[in-house]
Amino acid sequence: MPRARDTKDIKWDEYFCYDPSSPTFLRHRYDRQNVKGGAVAGTINNKTGYVKVRLFNKIYAGHRIVWEMFNNRLNPDDKIDHIDGCVSNNALDNLRVVPEYVNQRNKRMYKNNATGFTGVSYNKTGYWVATWYEEFTCRTKYFSISKFDYITAKTLAINWRATKLKILNSIGDGYTKRHGFSKL
Repeated sequence: MPRARDTKDIKWDEYFCYDPSSPTFLRHRYDRQNVKGGAVAGTINNKTGYVKVRLFNKIYAGHRIVWEMFNNRLNPDDKIDHIDGCVSNNALDNLRVVPEYVNQRNKRMYKNNATGFTGVSYNKTGYWVATWYEEFTCRTKYFSISKFDYITAKTLAINWRATKLKILNSIGDGYTKRHGFSKL
């Protein structure tokens, strides 16, 4: 994943104003080059959904601009999480700075997920596997289809992972309600 640009010398308020009625949540503050003051700043990438804004022939992430306009400067490694999962929703109350691992815990299920449950997979040696992260270590629990039948082993793996996530969340590990769901 590419690192974000260092923005420490840019005063965003000189170029943009925050506007929740704008599709990107940003507008140009003044007339500049080919841009009229008040015009929507940036575009929404059709493929990724992220807002990208051009300034001085460089591209910046819209969510990082919004955050820095109202909060402290970000380090290039800081991650901005869109709480509702909509990456084009740069409303200030939808953004938070989190470590990468917490950001990953607010992701929906991958489109190529074959089991229908994040963190649960079937390996071809005859096991359903529940996977989760605990103390930055990948943990696994196996459920054999020879010991249990196929459906029972799958159900046990799903329930085991769900129970683990509840326990981890009770101590503040940050798995959100969106984590692992295809639509929320």
